[in-house]
Amino acid sequence: MQTFEAARQQQWFERVAADPEFQHVSRWTEVRFTLLSGDDARTYRLDTSGLAEVDGAAPTDVVLAGSPAAWADFLASVPPPHSNHVLAMDRRRTDFEIQSGRDQLIRHLRVLDVVLQHMRGDDEGGRA
Repeated sequence: MQTFEAARQQQWFERVAADPEFQHVSRWTEVRFTLLSGDDARTYRLDTSGLAEVDGAAPTDVVLAGSPAAWADFLASVPPPHSNHVLAMDRRRTDFEIQSGRDQLIRHLRVLDVVLQHMRGDDEGGRA
């Protein structure tokens, strides 16, 4: 998946680590989430203000599955309607779903939203 190229992922991790809001809202968070795009799957761990990729065989709390087109829309500097947030995408797109862990997603929504918004990497610090 183009979304998860090593250089882009490293920039994403750096933006997240430098964000004071992330440091604040994630200080007591521990959650693993998997992002699926077509045949590609990446699993990440949020743990006490840190974000890291982990082995996909590890247990996962939240799985977000979307087509490459859905993720490309989400990552656009200005996402098209219904593609700016995973909850909107789950409701309005047929090619995206919260595959598992909806309760965990809601429990950790603020921190996961901050992390996912930083995937965009736009001039606003990754936030839409």
